[in-house]
Amino acid sequence: RTVLSGKNYYCPYVERVSRQLEIQEKIGKNDLTLRELDVLKCLSEGKSTQDIAKELCVSPNTVNTHRR
Repeated sequence: RTVLSGKNYYCPYVERVSRQLEIQEKIGKNDLTLRELDVLKCLSEGKSTQDIAKELCVSPNTVNTHRR
């Protein structure tokens, strides 16, 4: 469907890595892990800790740890 609509299709892993690289470029070189960047992205979208935990398949405590 994506290709038929004229857009590029990338597997979820490639999309995730690409998104992380874009974020790193925007905020400069950092020591954040990919998971921390995932949490940061979700927070920037206004998602709650519970929503982030569900989306990333982790506990809310893990989300809070990555926020620190």
